[in-house]
Amino acid sequence: MRTLRFFARIGVLFFVLGVLAPVQALAAPPTAVGTPVQVSLRDFGYHDLFLRGMYGNARVWIPLRSDWMFQTAATLELTYKASPLLRPRSTLTVYVHDQEIASFHPQADGQWHTERITIPVRMLQPPGFTLAFQAYLRLTDDECEETGNPAQWLKISAQQTRLRFEPAWRQAEPDLSQVADLIVVSAASQYKNMTLPPVVFVLPENPTRTELRVASHVAARLGAESSALPPIQVEWAATFDPMTAGDAQLILIGTPDRQPWLAQHGADLPMPWDGRQFTTPEGLAVPNDEGVIQLLPSPARPYRYMLILSGATTDALLKAGEAFAHRPTFRTLQGEAMTVRGAMPLADPFPPPPWTTEVTTLAQLGADDRRVQGAGLHTVTYYFRRPPGWVLDKGSKMVLRYEASPALTSREAYIAVFINDVPVGTVRTGPDFDQNEVTFELPIERLNRTPEGKVTPRFMVRFEVGNFLQERNCEQVHPEAGWTIIRSDSYFVTPHVYFTLPDLQVYPYPFVSIEQGDPTWIIVPEKPARQEVAYGLRLAAQLGHYADERTFSLAVLTTDQVTEDGLKERHLIVLGSEARQALIRTLLDKLGPLPGYRGEQGIYAALQNDRQGLLREGMSPWNPERVVLMAFGLTSEGAARAVEALLADVPPVDQPGVWAALVDEMGHTWPIYREKQVPNIEPQIEREPLLPRPEPWLVVTVVLLLAAAAIWGIIIYARRRMARQA
Repeated sequence: MRTLRFFARIGVLFFVLGVLAPVQALAAPPTAVGTPVQVSLRDFGYHDLFLRGMYGNARVWIPLRSDWMFQTAATLELTYKASPLLRPRSTLTVYVHDQEIASFHPQADGQWHTERITIPVRMLQPPGFTLAFQAYLRLTDDECEETGNPAQWLKISAQQTRLRFEPAWRQAEPDLSQVADLIVVSAASQYKNMTLPPVVFVLPENPTRTELRVASHVAARLGAESSALPPIQVEWAATFDPMTAGDAQLILIGTPDRQPWLAQHGADLPMPWDGRQFTTPEGLAVPNDEGVIQLLPSPARPYRYMLILSGATTDALLKAGEAFAHRPTFRTLQGEAMTVRGAMPLADPFPPPPWTTEVTTLAQLGADDRRVQGAGLHTVTYYFRRPPGWVLDKGSKMVLRYEASPALTSREAYIAVFINDVPVGTVRTGPDFDQNEVTFELPIERLNRTPEGKVTPRFMVRFEVGNFLQERNCEQVHPEAGWTIIRSDSYFVTPHVYFTLPDLQVYPYPFVSIEQGDPTWIIVPEKPARQEVAYGLRLAAQLGHYADERTFSLAVLTTDQVTEDGLKERHLIVLGSEARQALIRTLLDKLGPLPGYRGEQGIYAALQNDRQGLLREGMSPWNPERVVLMAFGLTSEGAARAVEALLADVPPVDQPGVWAALVDEMGHTWPIYREKQVPNIEPQIEREPLLPRPEPWLVVTVVLLLAAAAIWGIIIYARRRMARQA
């Protein structure tokens, strides 16, 4: 009997454990990121914040990584110092998402102080939150006090003001409509003390032209849709094991017969592979000519992803890749898995993409109406990518449309506009001015190149808004009565021409363009190493980042995959060492010698050591209307240095020129020596003619007619003169 009771108790115990253990596993907390993350405002790119005037304020955006979630509150360590003339009644209020979370009386002694403030968990959601500071700074206890006294100030240290987070990893939630933000973790590059998860492309060794083309489309789309360039790596399919991938995001490209992991584990996918064909989750067979795209959690990490582009045939695989190359088709992706039959029709989008028409509004650039609320001085900043190769021409202007509160004083309220810190114009606002639109001529000389001769890859548009209130006989006016709205239908008019070529300083033009540009090939050596393919894909992502074309016309391919006709039709970026890349010597011979570095003849004489890399750009020997760019060296190390220079800075050089020598004398991985072409070639702006160039026969005819008219006029004049003399 006792034995029976013993086994009964053991059975109950095992039953309880069997039921509760899975429940506890499902309820287990998310994996913690690790040590708490501490980051300063300076790490986000901000400088010290100054709150000036009685109602001084400042606002910043704090990005949060898209792979984070939060179960504990964050802490803001606010370090500030305030004017020693302030009265104790002065206050500082902190807002998150425009909700008050803390207020305190600042210590007004001109010394640094730190205030610790808790940010509730409910406000910590990707993509981030606005952090605002509103001051009420008093110099007297009088009922009536001026609001713009210079002694009314409070300074917030960007270096010492820190945010402390304790995030956990967000479990993977596959959704192809968010694939770019999920693969290239949004805002991850903002946290310098944490690594950006690598993006590993899994390709068959010696990839085919189709496989490289599909990988190029994916890389370019990730670059176009992401705020940061993905750190791309490459693994060969034959040795790929996702369980050893660690923290990587995985992109597997190829048909099942070329991808061993896919052939072995295909039955476990959302759209399983049964050895002959893919099937939908409902059990329907996927036609063999349709591409298959699937997104699932990484087998190695539940908070990372694996993206699969495949198909039963090579043509089907190509269709899967075209979904990433073709922007309208990419916009239709959703869910965990989809099939692709072909590209969507290229209908004209509305509104059209920015910079593709004569007028570009702030709304086209992604900005909404911006309401600048509260009395005092405010700053609103937008960052826009500069169209590659553009030279703003005469007639370029900005039309600012705005609304202003009638409570503002017209004597002091204003809006000032700066682009790349170059003053563009200022307009006074308030009830005395009934205009709501002003036109500023753009200072094109300062915007096309800086005074130092540099070409900046972006436009930073900054609005300085002075919301100063009317003050009449100590009348109390609520500070929130002061507001200004910068309307999203403000627009730029941008007639333009293009920089002349070749010129390294205008890279990435002409390899990408805002308009649908000429196709580009990125050529890596035959039988490439993994790093060589990775460099090609990283350049594809970079080109996509600077020009989101409706259909990407760029591709990575190997030297043995190029054709003579293709070389004639495309711009070329050629990568590799002299020993590995057969096209290097061919191009150097066809482009001719380039003197200028230490007086030697021939560009290879400039290579003084095996660690040196070179960039050279020139007109393509196969087509003078195309451009070829070589990033190369005597050795693979030198060639890698040249490619890294292209990836590190856009543009890669600070001065006009067609070649750059990159050395590493101090052990740095950054190019520290650059040489312009000698003789010095300064690009000249070649303006488009007002009328098309006439045919030669027309020119000859006009010249003959003018000559005949001139001769006839001389004869008539001579006859009349002779008649007078007679």
